[in-house]
Amino acid sequence: GSFDCIWNGMTVTEELQEQILVSEPYMENRQVAVMPASAGATPPSVYTLERVSFEDGGVAEELLRAGELSASAYRAEATQKAALAAVLQGNSAAAVIDYTMARSLIGKGAYSSLAYYEIEGAPVEHYAVGFRKSDVELCEKVNALILKYQSDGTFAKWENTYLR
Repeated sequence: GSFDCIWNGMTVTEELQEQILVSEPYMENRQVAVMPASAGATPPSVYTLERVSFEDGGVAEELLRAGELSASAYRAEATQKAALAAVLQGNSAAAVIDYTMARSLIGKGAYSSLAYYEIEGAPVEHYAVGFRKSDVELCEKVNALILKYQSDGTFAKWENTYLR
């Protein structure tokens, strides 16, 4: 009861929907591989690399395990930024992180030497807002705003402003 909602890049899963009330999706995401930009236009598959970093317990871990990457290739990190740091420091060949984060960070500032690449077969994820099961009215109000912002272009404008 401390919070009214969870709204921070929350990926919708079946397990989550069993536990909480979930809004309409407001954004799509997917996992991408971040490597040194020197990997070129056709980098190696993330599934063939010896060391791959990811956020512990996140969607990237599920994706990597589904690709049957050997357990010795995993490098679990506390955060997505820590996974990126492992690549910058040469401790990992790649990091698997959210596209939304990659789009906003990679190729700029401290991450200027990195590039991000699509991962073949990475599924589209949907971000939504989570509520207590009893907060149906609040969820309906947020759903109305989500639909309005999708139809009037507000979400697209925000994406182009904040995820460059």
